[in-house]
Amino acid sequence: MKTFYTHDKSSGHQAKTEVDLNAKQVLVISTYRSSGRLVTRVQAHWFEQCEGYRSLRHAYDFGTGGGDFSYLFQSQTITRLSEKLVQQQHNVALFHLPDFVQKANDFYAKPEAPKADSFTILDNKVEA
Repeated sequence: MKTFYTHDKSSGHQAKTEVDLNAKQVLVISTYRSSGRLVTRVQAHWFEQCEGYRSLRHAYDFGTGGGDFSYLFQSQTITRLSEKLVQQQHNVALFHLPDFVQKANDFYAKPEAPKADSFTILDNKVEA
């Protein structure tokens, strides 16, 4: 498990934790500001080693019933974003990490769930 806390002028404080689910997938927990809200989202990504770098990809659902595991854990309206607030909300999410891993594993256990070989990358575009 790796956790990163970052800050930049445009996005403010952010937190991100990566946990390996299996040999080809990682669970990413992200806490960040979005449209006046502090959001914590959990998503599963497929990863590949490419020229010494790890490349992550996540297929979005867009209401089709497909796509990779994605779960909105918490979203709250905020007036001011602070490092302490981001850390607190992210730590609450980390407390629930075993539940998130179980939800992701249950999602991918379904026969209609995306598999690693169901995507091909052509010219930096992902095609299903």
